[in-house]
Amino acid sequence: MIKISNEDNQYNFESLSQQEKENLFESMLENIGTTDGYLRDNIYLMRLVEMLESEPFTNEKLIAYTEICLEQIKYGLGEINSDSVFKRSFSALVLYFLVAINPQRNFLSNDLKQQIIHESIYLFKNELDIRGYVEGKGWAHSIAHYSDLIAGIVTSDFYDSKYNEEILDVLNINLQKLNVDKSCYIDDEEERMLFIVFAMLDQQRISEEAYINWLNDSNKTMLNQTSKNLEGFRIRTNYKHFYQSMYFRAKGMGKYKKLVKQLEVIINDLFVEMFVK
Repeated sequence: MIKISNEDNQYNFESLSQQEKENLFESMLENIGTTDGYLRDNIYLMRLVEMLESEPFTNEKLIAYTEICLEQIKYGLGEINSDSVFKRSFSALVLYFLVAINPQRNFLSNDLKQQIIHESIYLFKNELDIRGYVEGKGWAHSIAHYSDLIAGIVTSDFYDSKYNEEILDVLNINLQKLNVDKSCYIDDEEERMLFIVFAMLDQQRISEEAYINWLNDSNKTMLNQTSKNLEGFRIRTNYKHFYQSMYFRAKGMGKYKKLVKQLEVIINDLFVEMFVK
């Protein structure tokens, strides 16, 4: 088995045989959950993506890699503050790139496409370890990576808008998650969750009016359900950051003017609710 370390960024992969490249890919994918942040981010992930984009893997191999990712995103799901999150989170990123190359390679069966949708939504819903940067181990960033994956699925040619309601509900679930110390998101997770929203809008998976209706209902439900203790305050902070980021993103895009206008109302009302009442 060929092994690489954090000293091997200049490794001559072109000298390997196709079988050696396949062995190397599988080894890096299996070990994508390493707690060595440099090795995980700068070598394993980068090399896996490069190889997916450039190597002539057979469709059978691409299917096998997809199935490995689907298995690894379930690894340790439900654990909090354990190293298992790195394998789930980075396997989800590799799965995102597999979805991205499918239009050129057409290797995903209908059953596998449906499995990707269902298991990715389940992962996004049930992840409990929402740490961003982990000191000494680098980025875990599970919610950010799952947002990338869901957004990639939404923009794929096999997405069905019947999943809109379920995905939007899971966005609500994630905005109500806090770290074990009751802290809110601090590493721009709400920015990454917006990738999903604007994928839906830009791809016309949902109309602007329908999304605004959902947004209004979601905000009212959140305000009614959250108490005014520390936990409730920080959940509202998650929503506030989400709304503010959405507002500036939509305004900067120069479209979705109805959404921008409604967000102004929601953000002002939330300010009054949090700081005036």
